Parts: sequence; C-alpha cells; structure tokens
Amino acid sequence: MDWHEVLIQQTVNGVTRGAVFALIALGYTMVYGIIGLINFAHGDVFMLGLFISLSYLTLLGMATTLHGWQLVIVLPAVFLATMLTTGMINVVIDRVAYRPLRHAFRLAPLITAIGVSFMLENLTLIWKGPAPIAYPDVFPSVDILREWFGLDSLLFITTKDLLVLAGTIPLMIGLQYFVTRTRSRRPSSSPFSSEAPSRGRPASSRGSTTTSGCGGWATRRACVPSPRRFWAASGACRAPRWAVS
Repeated sequence: MDWHEVLIQQTVNGVTRGAVFALIALGYTMVYGIIGLINFAHGDVFMLGLFISLSYLTLLGMATTLHGWQLVIVLPAVFLATMLTTGMINVVIDRVAYRPLRHAFRLAPLITAIGVSFMLENLTLIWKGPAPIAYPDVFPSVDILREWFGLDSLLFITTKDLLVLAGTIPLMIGLQYFVTRTRSRRPSSSPFSSEAPSRGRPASSRGSTTTSGCGGWATRRACVPSPRRFWAASGACRAPRWAVS
C-alpha cells in the first residue's frame, strides 16, 4: 500500500470512527449544554438501546443481514421504534429521578445520575444476563471499490462507512437547528440552578425535551452498525464493548 493509499485509508477510518464517537458525545453535549447535568446514565441508555433494537429485530424474525425491501422498511422502523422507546425511558428517568432535584444543591443530581446508571446496568443484567451477546450484522457490508467500481485497490471502504456518515451528518445538522432555532435552545441559567430560568419554555419542559431527545440520540448511534464487528456486553460497561474482527 502506497503512502497516499495509507493516508486515504486512515482518513476514512478516522472520519467514520469519529462520527461514531460524535453521536455518543452529542447526547452528553445536549444534556450538559441545555440543562447543565452530567448524565452518567447516557451510556447505559446507549447500551440499553442496543438490546431493545435487538429485541425488536428478533420479534420480527429479522435478526440477520437485511436485504432489499427490508433495508428500506424494517431497518428504519426498528430505528424509529427503538428511539421512541429509549426516549420514553429517558422521560421516565427525568420525571422520577431528575425533576424532583431541579432546585437541589448541584451534587444531588450528579449522585442521582450515577445511581440511575447502576440501576440500568443491573436491570439489563437481569434481563439479558452477564454473557456477551453478538449483535447481528444487520446491514450488508459491501466493498465499494471492488464490488461496485471493479477497482483492484488495497483501500477498504464499505457501505457501512457510508451508513455511519449518513446517520451522523443529518443528526448534527438537526442538533444545530434545535440549539439555535428552537425555543428549547440553551437557557441562560441551568434548570438545576436556583436562579430564575430564561425566557421561553419552563426549565422542567426543557429538561424533559432534552433527556427524551438524548435517549433517541443514543439509540440512533446504537442502531448504526459499526464499520467493524460490534459486540454488546450487558452491564459489563457503560457503553457496549466492540471488537475488531
């Protein structure tokens, strides 16, 4: 492999992996930037979204590589259903755990977020058990240069790389619009602060909207196949383990 091929390959690897990390980071950014809370449970919702999406795929009998109409209908439907489910989970967490502490001292929500994280991990352990579970390779991996263009190149660029970018860029644009153009944008004071909230929607409403959106955001990343093989280990860590095959 020549130096320019190495440069191109590493650029592709860096952009796709960076897009994966960006989707996770955007959820943390939304919560901390809008409601001023470090949500330690975000990674656990991410992990939970994996198992929920896997449950939906298993329920539909399609926990395998999808083709044709399945990619157009089944995959987006599972994306949407899982995002709605984890969004609802985050709303429940906000109503039960975070909202009562809106005006408490700042350490209380932080400790509560850690407690919610442990709770989600242990509930998932009860649900799925401690053994690692291999997430099915639902999106077909096609070598674009060789199979589509017939080029004999050492570069390895797959359809999964394109899917990661196609899933990340619209969400980044959507977040930019949400933060800069909607009434739920970043307030001048945190809902967890004793200061008066800024004009616009009430702090409690902003908190529910933000946590709900972050639940869907985490799941959107969880449902996006990694460019490399992806393993989910229930409760083993706050974000699922992945291994390069």
